[in-house]
Amino acid sequence: MLKLIVGLGNPGDKYALTRHNLGFRVADELARRWGCSWKNWKGVALAASSADAGRAQLFKPQTYMNNSGQPLLEYLAYHNILPGEIIVVLDDFSLPLGKLRLRNSGSAGGHNGLSSVIAHCGTDAVPRLRLGTGPVAGETDTAQFVLSTFPRSEQETVTMMIDKAVTIVEAALDQGMEKAISKITP
Repeated sequence: MLKLIVGLGNPGDKYALTRHNLGFRVADELARRWGCSWKNWKGVALAASSADAGRAQLFKPQTYMNNSGQPLLEYLAYHNILPGEIIVVLDDFSLPLGKLRLRNSGSAGGHNGLSSVIAHCGTDAVPRLRLGTGPVAGETDTAQFVLSTFPRSEQETVTMMIDKAVTIVEAALDQGMEKAISKITP
């Protein structure tokens, strides 16, 4: 049973609308729909409880992307949650813009935030939902790309992708991971 939805991103207004903050944006949309409010958790994360709505908890590390695993590990230990009972929501520049991929386990695929989560949890059996932001154009530096905002021409696709991600997360909560995976068209 899934107990926690983890949105990955970078804290602060400077990063709010960047490609790298899609995990935060999905978590924010879940909180909005479930009527949850974010609260500071030990100065290293924001957490929202949706117990009243009968849903999972929501979590956003506030330690910057590359160090996401440490506050998550502390939160998991504090709440007695196992790595297999979470879904990590993150951006992925290797997937085309708008494409979603849900998996129960696997490598970090070059994503530093997910690498941190896997390292701190001590397992790659961490369910994750990847949201495509690619492709990276030619000679563009990948760090520069993930920290860029979406151009106006991509905004509609981004909005639809966030909405679909919320639907997939809710399906995973209500029907299980396998059903949710089957809802994503290849």
